[in-house]
Amino acid sequence: MKKVVLIAGGTRGIGKYLAKGLREDFLVGVCGRTAKREDSDGFFARKCDLTKRRDIRAFVSTALDKFLRLDTVIYNAGLMLYDDLLCVNESDLDATYKVIVKGYLFLCQEILPIMRKQRAGHIINISSTRGITAAAGKGVYSAMKRAATSLTDSVRLENAIYGIRATSVHFGVVDTESSREKYGDDLQKMNPISLECVLKTIKFLLSVEGERVTSLIVGGRL
Repeated sequence: MKKVVLIAGGTRGIGKYLAKGLREDFLVGVCGRTAKREDSDGFFARKCDLTKRRDIRAFVSTALDKFLRLDTVIYNAGLMLYDDLLCVNESDLDATYKVIVKGYLFLCQEILPIMRKQRAGHIINISSTRGITAAAGKGVYSAMKRAATSLTDSVRLENAIYGIRATSVHFGVVDTESSREKYGDDLQKMNPISLECVLKTIKFLLSVEGERVTSLIVGGRL
């Protein structure tokens, strides 16, 4: 029987590529701010504001109605706030916190009761090497990613007795459309990770061999 994978933040970049690459072997549900409603055999997509609990609850409810269980949930939503700390305004700070930290916590609060009842489940937090070490001009982004990593660790520690796993994957710069827009010709100098490498990493974590992995660093500089 195919396992269920939900991807929060699955309509562009990494999330979109994962959704496409996992559909052959898994039952997949995705959500995002720009998602267009779609329902097909083994797949669905819904528009969802991950800073709003009601949207998250509706997404999870749809997944349960369609697939009857949750095996793996991947949190891929994020905002790249890159700026000198003296230039960061309150609005940008709040927006980054809501997507990277608050939305992730809300999603965990919705799915963990289900996974506890199943006595099984896996939560994967798509993080960044900046979630481990800071860098100039990326202080807020780094702080939020570190917070999400700490939440992931707490999820694992609090729910191991229920057979639930939680993993943070810290990717370096990934070759996506948004990265090309941001870095232009300088992107290739950063030795970016391909989307195919990201997909292979996630497939490994979904395999039996990857079950014991709690944290993973792929590419980038610490």
